[in-house]
Amino acid sequence: MSGDSVPESNVEGALDDDGEPPVEGGESTLASGNLDELIAEGYLVTVGRFLANLDPAVFAELRTNSGDALNGDQWEWIAEGLKALAL
Repeated sequence: MSGDSVPESNVEGALDDDGEPPVEGGESTLASGNLDELIAEGYLVTVGRFLANLDPAVFAELRTNSGDALNGDQWEWIAEGLKALAL
């Protein structure tokens, strides 16, 4: 496997024969509601350990000052996930 390639097992089912995300009922499965969840999960996986170690007041300030980067539901999901990372 070359350094830049993604293992075939990681892409199986992610794209259709045209190299596009699968479509259900005329709508991409990524656009059908789970995109916000995927973004929140990616944020938690990427910076979760850092966030888990922040003082609660600093975390609240970050959340308040993040603008439209993440919505309220995403922040709630991230805050719940941080509890597991803080152990």
